[in-house]
Amino acid sequence: MLRTVISRALPRLSRPAVCHFTAAAIPAPNTQPEVHYNKLFINNQWHDAVSGKTFPTINPATGEVICQVAEADAVRDIQTV
Repeated sequence: MLRTVISRALPRLSRPAVCHFTAAAIPAPNTQPEVHYNKLFINNQWHDAVSGKTFPTINPATGEVICQVAEADAVRDIQTV
């Protein structure tokens, strides 16, 4: 009796959850992403780092380096603009 009362009052809790997604809906990772910008964007303009330093950007899908990106020196790069 208690089960009947609960199942009528809370019908969603008595049903098992159903997943409507499949593995086909998940896209494959992009192993060759396009890199459009690798400079510093300061004051609406793209600039290279004054020091010339860069750091690697890693593709998480493959673990390979995608490109080298300009590394900002907090004060020098902003003051030269």
